[in-house]
Amino acid sequence: RYIDAMGVAEFVKLAEGLTEELGPLYAPTDKLRKMAESGARFYSQDQG
Repeated sequence: RYIDAMGVAEFVKLAEGLTEELGPLYAPTDKLRKMAESGARFYSQDQG
């Protein structure tokens, strides 16, 4: 729910920055990138 709260696209940007600084362990997955592009969320907004 943390990623949904901050937004998937924002999380991907954060992860990309961490990847540059700390290495590939922090690289966002392809699934996260696709979710960011489409505006998807992990949980629907009515799930609380």
